[in-house]
Amino acid sequence: MSVAIASFAVFAASQVGTPGPANMALLATGARYGFRQALPFMLGVAFGKQLIIWPIGFGLMELAERAPFIFLALKYICAAYIVWLAWKVANMRLSTNSVGDKAPGFLAGLIVHP
Repeated sequence: MSVAIASFAVFAASQVGTPGPANMALLATGARYGFRQALPFMLGVAFGKQLIIWPIGFGLMELAERAPFIFLALKYICAAYIVWLAWKVANMRLSTNSVGDKAPGFLAGLIVHP
């Protein structure tokens, strides 16, 4: 077995065997609010994943190769998104009071993957 195949097998096993952030968010939302209230969040996560998969499948990297300025713009947009997420997490207020607490909706699920 070559080193490349062994490396791929180890990587694939680690990715399949460990849940990602979307799975953990879905698990926590479903456990806290129940299936019916977690459904919009779940649909948002599924649709958000498709928003990543389809452009890649239809040649986003080919577009980036032919128009490098678009790829550079995407890099900066993605970096800004990660900084925004970090800011939201750093300024998050945690509370144990769950009165009036609503399940996250479709848009919250939509931005889990990108």
